Amino acid sequence: MNENRKMRLAASLVLLGFLGLGLEAQEAAQPSAAAQVPPGQAAQPPELPVLSLQQAIDLALSTGDDMKVIQGGLDAARAQHALNLSKNAYSLSANGGYGLTDYFGAATDLKSAFGSSALPGIGQNVQAGLSLVQGTQSSSSPNSRISLTATPTLPSAMNGPANTSVAVSLSQNLWDGYAGGQTKALVDKSLITLQGKSLAAVQGKSAVVAKVKQAYITALTAQRTLALRRSILEKQNALLKQFQTIYDLKQASAIDLLNAQINARSAALDVRSSEHDLSLALQRLGNTVNYPGVSGFQIEELQSPVLPASSLDEAIGIGFKNRLDIAQVALNRRSSQIDLVIAKASILPGIGLTGGLNLNIPEGSTSANAKSASLGVKIAMPILDAGAAKGQIDSASSQLGIYDAQIAQLQKSITADIRDAYESVLIQADRVDLAKQNMNLFDARFEVAKAQNAGGTMSNQDLFQASLDAANADVSYANAQNTYLLAVVQLQTAMGL
Repeated sequence: MNENRKMRLAASLVLLGFLGLGLEAQEAAQPSAAAQVPPGQAAQPPELPVLSLQQAIDLALSTGDDMKVIQGGLDAARAQHALNLSKNAYSLSANGGYGLTDYFGAATDLKSAFGSSALPGIGQNVQAGLSLVQGTQSSSSPNSRISLTATPTLPSAMNGPANTSVAVSLSQNLWDGYAGGQTKALVDKSLITLQGKSLAAVQGKSAVVAKVKQAYITALTAQRTLALRRSILEKQNALLKQFQTIYDLKQASAIDLLNAQINARSAALDVRSSEHDLSLALQRLGNTVNYPGVSGFQIEELQSPVLPASSLDEAIGIGFKNRLDIAQVALNRRSSQIDLVIAKASILPGIGLTGGLNLNIPEGSTSANAKSASLGVKIAMPILDAGAAKGQIDSASSQLGIYDAQIAQLQKSITADIRDAYESVLIQADRVDLAKQNMNLFDARFEVAKAQNAGGTMSNQDLFQASLDAANADVSYANAQNTYLLAVVQLQTAMGL
């Protein structure tokens, strides 16, 4: 008995040193005005507008900065494709000129050089023409060209009558190694690039939606956690009030009171931390969706999501239909096939057709006008290029092999990603169920502990431990629910939804 008294006296002396701490803990444990919210209520003030997940997604897709970047890239690709289309279309141009020719020297020399009517003096000539060109990737060698040129010549009075020459010329590329001409190849590659940008825009949109979902769930998690922490704080404050009364009646030790004060203060700090987490999560979500309001908002609750597929095989099948990774690589492969065709064409002959019609009309002449016509074939054949064509062929062929390997690799990677995400969702669903059972168990234990403590069959320390176990179980259940939501989002992303 003396030993027990000595131990109690020693404990009392030790506790005197913690008296100041206990008083501070009691004051800190009192909830702030912001923390005094009944359990289960929304963490944000009720007057704030409520933002749903669909509203957040719509905001991000309509006004978000990420979508502006995506749309800008797509608009640039469309403008470039329109430019390339114009290079393969017909264009009409006009040209003209004016010149002076000074005929000087001995008359006999002029006549022998320019004709019997040539005499010293200054002649004039005016030129005007039209050109119709198609396939202007190369301005010097278009796919088709038709030119009409008229040249009136006005000699000096001493040089005889004026005359006018009219010429029509035709140039048509028949074969340059690519069906429709290499300008058509440029247009085909441009279309593939535009299709790739369109796919990238769809992928970017899906990424934006996934980003919004993750930010929304993070904010919802913080909101739920704050409501839960406030509920825990209320329970700890109730225990503190109970033990303060018991201590005042000399029925509880200073250690019991200090324990209650520390638990309440810890719960209050958890509330402050959760308020910070929620404020930051809402700010980040607002930035992601470009939220127009300045006064803040609160998050609408989510129902437990339904799995997007009833089996792993179904999930993989949906993923192969919706994932655009393989389609993007397939487009790149088509572009490299065009490069290979063009590279092979560089070692083959190019064939073209040329033709022309010339008409000379002397002014005031009664003789027949002079006419001439021409028709020809031109062939261009490379002879020596220092291995450049072979290098281009080998490079394009190697690139095709790389794309084939990438497609096979993507098929395996997509299958593995979907399997991982699908099985993670199933495992997490079981964790939610287990966490709920665990929460119910510890909540029931806490109720039993309170009853036993009131009846004197359970110590105060065991009651404190039961309250902490119940609080931790509540938090674990909330965390399991939030992790499940994120796992579903990850599965949807892996399936291309």
